[in-house]
Parts: sequence; C-alpha cells; structure tokens
Amino acid sequence: MIIRRVELRNIFSHENTTVEFPDGVVAIIGPNGAGKSSIVDSIYMALFTSRQVDIRGGRKEHIIAAGASSGEIRVEVEIDGRKYLVAKKLSITMPTEANLYAIEGDVKKLKATKIEGVLSEITRLLGLRGLSESDVRKLVRSTIIALQGELTEIVDIGDAERREYILSLLGLGYLEKALENIKEITGERKRLEGEWRAKNEVLENVKKNIEKLRGVRDELEKRISVLEKQISESERVVCDLEARKHTIEEYLAIAKALEVILAQRRILELEAAIKELGEIESWWSNYGVKFERLREEISELEREAVKTEESMRKGLVELSEIFECEVRNLSNAENLLSYLKRRVEEAEAYKNLYGVYLEKFETTGTCPLCGSRIENTTSFRLHLESKISELENTLKSLDEKITHTSSVISKLKQYESRLQTLRELLERKRSELEALTSSAFKLCVKHGIVNVGTDECIRELGDLGMKCSEYRGELKSLREIYTGETTTRESAEDLWRRLSDISDLGIQPPSSRDINVIRQIVTRLSEIHETVSREHEKATRELSNLRANLEKLRGQLDQVKSQIEKYENDVRKYEDEINRIKKKIEAYRVLEEFANKYLGKSGVIARELTRITRLELEKRANTILSRLKLREISIGDGFEIYVRVPGGVLPIKNASGGEKVAIAIALRLALAELAMGKSPTVLILDEPTVNLDDERVTQVFSIIGEIGRALRQVIVITHDEKVVDIADAVIRVENIGNVSRVSREY
Repeated sequence: MIIRRVELRNIFSHENTTVEFPDGVVAIIGPNGAGKSSIVDSIYMALFTSRQVDIRGGRKEHIIAAGASSGEIRVEVEIDGRKYLVAKKLSITMPTEANLYAIEGDVKKLKATKIEGVLSEITRLLGLRGLSESDVRKLVRSTIIALQGELTEIVDIGDAERREYILSLLGLGYLEKALENIKEITGERKRLEGEWRAKNEVLENVKKNIEKLRGVRDELEKRISVLEKQISESERVVCDLEARKHTIEEYLAIAKALEVILAQRRILELEAAIKELGEIESWWSNYGVKFERLREEISELEREAVKTEESMRKGLVELSEIFECEVRNLSNAENLLSYLKRRVEEAEAYKNLYGVYLEKFETTGTCPLCGSRIENTTSFRLHLESKISELENTLKSLDEKITHTSSVISKLKQYESRLQTLRELLERKRSELEALTSSAFKLCVKHGIVNVGTDECIRELGDLGMKCSEYRGELKSLREIYTGETTTRESAEDLWRRLSDISDLGIQPPSSRDINVIRQIVTRLSEIHETVSREHEKATRELSNLRANLEKLRGQLDQVKSQIEKYENDVRKYEDEINRIKKKIEAYRVLEEFANKYLGKSGVIARELTRITRLELEKRANTILSRLKLREISIGDGFEIYVRVPGGVLPIKNASGGEKVAIAIALRLALAELAMGKSPTVLILDEPTVNLDDERVTQVFSIIGEIGRALRQVIVITHDEKVVDIADAVIRVENIGNVSRVSREY
C-alpha cells in the first residue's frame, strides 16, 4: 500500500489541507502543535478505524475543527498497482458517512459504503483475512503505522505480553479458542450419557403407547362402520327429497309457462280494450271532472241568483212600506227618491220665505205681504216662528227618509248588477255544459249506450273511463312482470293436460283457465317447493354432518394410525439414536484426548507454530538489521529479545535508544511480512526520534534513510530539521491563527 493523497476539511486544526505523497522518504516537518500528527492520525482514521475512533479521545468533537459542525477526510492510496479513494464525512449531529471508490482513469467506481463495509474491503485488499476489526487495527499500528509514542512499544513491553501480542496478531490465538470450543463440545459427553439413559426410558414408554393406540384404532373402526350405514340411509332420504323437489320444479315450470301464456293473452285483451275505450278514457280524463264542476257551478250560481232576487224583493218591500205604495222596481224607487228631493226643495223654499217674512216683520212691524200695521205682533211672530219650526221638522224627516232610501237604492243597484253578472255566467256555463253533454251523448251512442238520460250517460262514460284506467294499470303490471318472459314451445293445451296430474302433489287441478287460478297454483307450488327445499336442506345438512363426523373419525383413525406409525418409527429412531449416542460418546472421548494433547497455548500445534513464528520473526528482522548494518537480535522461547554481541547476547533494555528504534522498525517490518504474506511497501513513523540526543537522532534518520531505499515509501513526521538530509520530499506544516498551513519543498 502507498499513500498518494490526503485531503482534510475542518479536521483537527486543518481547515482546508491537501497533501500529495510521492514515492521515497517523505518528511513532514513542523513545530509542536503545528498539525503534523493530525495528517497521520487522519490517514489511520480514514483507513482503519470503526465507528468508535480509538485515538484522540475517540470523540468527534475532538476531531472536527472548533466552530465547525462537520468535517471530511479523503485519502487516496495505491494497493497492488490500483488506486483507491476513501472518503469519510464526520458530523457532530449525524452518523459518520464512509465510502470506498476504485479509481480507473478519471472514473470513480463505488466499491463499499458505510464504515464497516469500507474497513472490510480495505482489510481484504491488504490480504488480512481472518482477523477481527480490533486485531486489524492492532496489527496496522504494530507494523506499518507507528503513531506518536508507539514506535518502540513492541520492544518496551514485557516478554510474556509481547509473546501473546505477536501470536494474537498472527492468528495463533485461534488455537486457544479452538481448545475452548472443543472443551465446550466434549463437555457434552456427560449430557449425552444422561440423554442415552433418558432415551432408553422414552423407548419403553413409546412401546406402551403403541399398544394403547392399537386399542383406540379398533374402537374407531367399529364406530366408522356404524356411521357408514347411517350415511347410506341418509343418502336415500336426500335422494327421495331431490326427486320430489325435481317433480315440484317441473310442475312449477309448467304452471309458470301457463301463467306467461295467459298473461300474454290477457295483455292482448287489455290492449284491445284500451284501444276501444281510449276515446272514452280520454274524454273522461279531460272533461269528466269539468262536467261535474260545471253542474255544481251552475247550481251554485242559480242559488246565488235566487238569493240576490230575494234580497231585491225585500228592498222593494221595505221601500213600499216607507212610501206606503207598491214599489215594483228600481226605477219606481228612484222616482220616489226624486219626489222626496223635490219636497225638500219646496220645504226649504218655504222656510226661507218665512224667514224673510220674520226678518221684515221684526224690522218694520208691518205685514210683509200687504204692509199694514200688525196690532198683535207677538201672536204674528209666534205664527211665523211656528211655520219655520214646522218646516225644519219636515226637512229633517225628509232628509232621514232620503238617506235611508238612497241606502236601499244603492243596495238594489248592487243586487241588480250582481244579478246581471250571475245571469251572464249562467248563460256561459250552461252553454259549456250543453256542449259537453252533447259530446257525451255522441260518445254514448258511438259505444252503444242509447235511450239514457244525461246523468246515466255521464255515469256510464265515467265507469268505462275508470275501467280503461284500471285496464292500463293491469296492463302495466303485467308488462312489468312478464316482459322478457319467453313462452315455451308447448301449446297451452299440452300444458293444461300435463298440469292435470298435479293432484299427485295433493293440489287440486285448475278448474278454469283463469290467470288468477294459475297464480294460486304457482303460489301453492312455490310454498310446497320451499317446504321440500327446507326438508332437503335439513336432510343434506344432516348428511353433511354425518359425512363430516365420518371424516372426523377417519381423520382420527388416520391420526391414530399415523401416531402408531410415528411411534413405530420413533422406536426405530430411538434405537438408532441410542446407538448413535453411544458412538458419539466414544468420539467425544477420543476428541477430548486429542484436544488436550495438541490444541491450546501449551498444545503440540501451538508449541510448533510458536517456534516457527519466533524463528521466522527473528530471521526476517535480522535480514533487515543486516541490511542496515546493525547488530542482529535473538528471540528467546518466551519471546525475550536479545542483541547479539561477540561472545554472547545483551538484553534489549541495554541497547541504546537509536538501536531500540532500529530494532523496533525491523520487528514491525518483519511482523508485517508474516501477517500480510508479502513485504510491506510503506512505513509511517510519527516522531521516531522523540527523547533522543543529537547523535541518536542522526543515527535513527540514517537508519530510516536506509529503509527508504528498501521500501517504496516512508513517511516521517518530526520537528527535527535533520530529517531533510535523508528526505526525497519535504512537507512543512505551520500553525497560523490556530489553522494549520501546509507547503511542499522538493
């Protein structure tokens, strides 16, 4: 694997950083806090971490830049000559998104999604199958990626811990798991022995159950035989009812066919009658009510005219009594009124004359006529006043008589006007009635109704009109019922003859060929059919119940037989299982002996694999150390590390700091070869010279330079400028305003 490109957006102190990585030794230089290690940590996080990040506290808030809600890491790598891009998007509030793309020219093809999918595909591409996610991360951090402070961890830890650590990374820990699994499996032997005893007991119980079930089987077979006889009798009853039902249906079909024929005949009769009486029905519909109304109106007008004439007569009598003479008509009354008015005029003239006389007398004291002196003035005055008073009384009486007479005359005029109106109405109504009567008589004559009076003629027409309406109602009903009904090819005579045998069903054959008689027969047949149908349904249900019971018993019998067969099979199965369990118990015993001897940490296989691993790791590490012209090492049986010196060995703790770093790098590369099956192509070291003096720093960088010539790519993160002497490319990182800035030197 080769790192080709890293892009950081809002990650740690990197706001917008892009770094290109060539082959050779790539040095990332910068002061503490500049953001150098953030680049390596980002590579590790993108390629190898799961949902729970195992660096920098593991919280996204510590990874995403302060003040930002999300960040993104994009790492482009080369594996076996093919390029891949891993993109991870981190969010404070949302789950992390992860995608892996294969880069083919300018085209990106999605290879995996989600964190687990991306990690699984990266693991597969690196050839690390069979390791858990946590073991993959441990292996990577123990081989090709040395995070800050982890470079010499493999030589700093204790010997026993180192042994367990290396064996677990190489998968040898599965031998211990295999031993534990086999112990769990072989622990089944005691349970199988108990199961063997239990199955023997079950076998005896099954044999007893078989005997009981055979008795139940015999009883069920007897009950089935009885039920089969009952079903045979029930089937006969159902068959008889079906035959009777069929006979009824045949007669019902005959009766209904006759009903249709008679109905169609009746329809023709009604159509002919309606055609004949349609004129009368129309006349009666249009004029029948009008005729009666005219007669009633004429009677009412005649009564009102008589009443009005009587009122006029009473008014004339009243006037006759007033004037004490016979007043025969309105003209006489008006003449008398004129006479009264003339008398009023005369009385008023006399009254005025006497008034003039009185005024002249009072003025002159002489007679108003002759001018002579009146001796007795008082008597004369009283005489004149008496005349005036008498005339006033006469005028008052005449006014009252005129008022009363005028009132009576006004009423007489109203009566006369109303009477004239009534006479005109009577004349018009009588003319209309006469015309209707004439048309009625013509219809009566046309339809053979002669020598009848008006009332009888109208009554006959009304009866015929109503009968025609009844015919229409009957015709409508028949059409609604029988329209669309097809007639049988049989003649009515054949149907009547066939229906005469209906007495077989206890029904009297029809005595007349009336449709109502046929309808009664249809109704009766329908009732009988319904009764027989209910009996048939009841018998069918009973038969169905009997058959269901039979099926139930047969089902029970089949179940019993099946149970017997099952138990017999169980007997054979239990016998086979008992034999199989015995064999399995023996097999577990043999397997347990094998596991105790060959598996586990102390087993033969583990001891041999541990020996081979120790020798291979020592061999490969020494190959690297020899290439670096450094002292070789020895790895003891307990994975103790010694430095070979002339005449013996020294414990690793006695080695210098620079030599420890070199040995740690050699062990990392050797372990990577063993785990991945091939030599690594990349090595990433974060601050490999920390806590070393200048001489040791120079030595370590020299060693890294040698390793850079053996590997395709070595990435070194350091604050020490001496690394420039061995670097093929230099990337500088500085922090400006809490934001990391990256520049590249060649």
